Amino acid sequence: MRPSKKLLIAIISIFLISSVPVSAHADSTTIQQNKDTLSQIVVFPTGNYDKNEANAMVNRLANIDGKYLNALKQNNLKIKLLSGKLTDEKEYAYLKGVVPKGWEGTGKTWDDVPGLGGSTVALRIGFSNKGKGHDAINLELHETAHAIDHIVLNDISKSAQFKQIFAKEGRSLGNVNYLGVYAEEFFAESFAYYYLNQDTNSKLKSACPQTYSFLQNLAK
Repeated sequence: MRPSKKLLIAIISIFLISSVPVSAHADSTTIQQNKDTLSQIVVFPTGNYDKNEANAMVNRLANIDGKYLNALKQNNLKIKLLSGKLTDEKEYAYLKGVVPKGWEGTGKTWDDVPGLGGSTVALRIGFSNKGKGHDAINLELHETAHAIDHIVLNDISKSAQFKQIFAKEGRSLGNVNYLGVYAEEFFAESFAYYYLNQDTNSKLKSACPQTYSFLQNLAK
C-alpha cells in the first residue's frame, strides 16, 4: 500500500527529530530543569568576574542530558568556575610546575591549563573556546565529561566496548597525538561534540559514527 503524502511527511519529521540528541530540541522546561540542577552544582567565584561569560558557560552545560547532571548532584560533585589561574586556588596549588599528562614537551604546566575534570571539575571563566590554552572544542563540556565518565559511568572510557570503538575512531577528531592516544580524552571530546550544538553533533556523527551511537545509547 502506498503511503499518503501527509503520512510520508510525518514519518520524515519523526525520523529527523529522533536523529538528533535530546539537547538539540529540548524544550524550555527541560533546559530550565537542567539549570536548576546546575544551580546546586556550579560554584561561582567571589569578587569580580565576567558574569555574562560565566552564565554562558552554565547555559552550555545545560545542554547535557539531565540524568547526568542529576547524578553529579547526587554524588556531591561541584563544578567550580574560576576567575584566575587554576594553580592559584589553594586546593590545586600542589599542581604548580607539574606537567599534565600528554603535555610533555610543550613547555606548559598546570599553571597554564584553564581547567580540569575527573573527581572534581574546575574551569577558568573566559577560556571556553578552542585555542584558549587548550585544544578542546569546549572547555566546560570536555572537563565535565571527564567527571561523568569517572563518577557517573564508572570509567566507561576504559571499558572493552569503548576501547574497541576508540581503536577505530580515536584519530578521527584531529589532535591525534592526544585524542588518538588517550581513550578518556577521546571520550571527553566526543561528549563535548555531542552536546555543544547541532553543528558539532552532526560533525561527530559523520566523523565517528560508532562513537556517536555509543553516546546516543548511553543517554537513553
